[in-house]
Amino acid sequence: LDRLDLMKSSNAISNETAGELHDALEFISNLRIQHQAGQVRAGKKMDNFVSPDTLSHADRNRLKEAFLVIRNMQAVLKHRYQR
Repeated sequence: LDRLDLMKSSNAISNETAGELHDALEFISNLRIQHQAGQVRAGKKMDNFVSPDTLSHADRNRLKEAFLVIRNMQAVLKHRYQR
């Protein structure tokens, strides 16, 4: 999040893009933490794999949107910094 703030403050990305990336990161991080908390409660070893099949329809849609935001930013950065 600090890196996003730096990019925003240096005008490397717009406020809107920074906000979208912040929301995407926060959503994905929360899904991962909830998944790991469930593994701890079940006495299982923690991992980072969250099966989309375990998510509600709304959460699957939000995850797709989060990945789309990230993919779009990756494309912009690739184009901007391609040699």
